[in-house]
Amino acid sequence: MRILIKMMWSPKKRYLVSLPNEELIDDVQGLIYKGKHCMAIDAALSRGNLIKEVDEQEAMHVNVSLILTEKNAHYDLM
Repeated sequence: MRILIKMMWSPKKRYLVSLPNEELIDDVQGLIYKGKHCMAIDAALSRGNLIKEVDEQEAMHVNVSLILTEKNAHYDLM
């Protein structure tokens, strides 16, 4: 599962992360369902595979299953 993590701190950062196994995907999704988005970000960044930092223009065209911020999670329904 590929996710885009958008950090809204100054300066804004965007990271493309791959979650390599079902256990990590379940952990991240469980944290999201509990409303613990910051903990989900920590789990994804610490245990997932960082692919690259993404700039604003590239972020609009990247193919991901989930966009995750400190306060929200948006699943791709396509």
